[in-house]
Amino acid sequence: MHVRHAVALCLAIACCAIPASAAGHAHQAQGTERRAILDSLRAPVARRLGQPVIFHISSLKVSQGWAYVRGAAHHADDSPFGPDHVWGVVEALLHKQGSHWKVMVWGQATDVSMDEKAKRRYPQAPREIFGSND
Repeated sequence: MHVRHAVALCLAIACCAIPASAAGHAHQAQGTERRAILDSLRAPVARRLGQPVIFHISSLKVSQGWAYVRGAAHHADDSPFGPDHVWGVVEALLHKQGSHWKVMVWGQATDVSMDEKAKRRYPQAPREIFGSND
């Protein structure tokens, strides 16, 4: 009799388990996912700055097909931008559409509260990707 109860309890727990992505947990993007996100962001940033860029990322969180990036754009030779470009500070919200990442909104340090702007414009984006740097 006790074995049946234990089996029933295990089945009930297994059926109710929630995957981490649905439970509100963001992860740091790595590898090919990270590269795809940053490559999608690279074009609009390079266009605004008028030259090729690389990124130094302080936070890149992903959850449920959404990503939020915080970091700095540098010259292609890895030298930092100066004060004329607000030191290259960049924040962006991206959404995965099919197999590609699309930049939904992005801005530089001069743009007022990028994460608040992104949350207002895209309320469906999971809030955990906007959290503090880990």
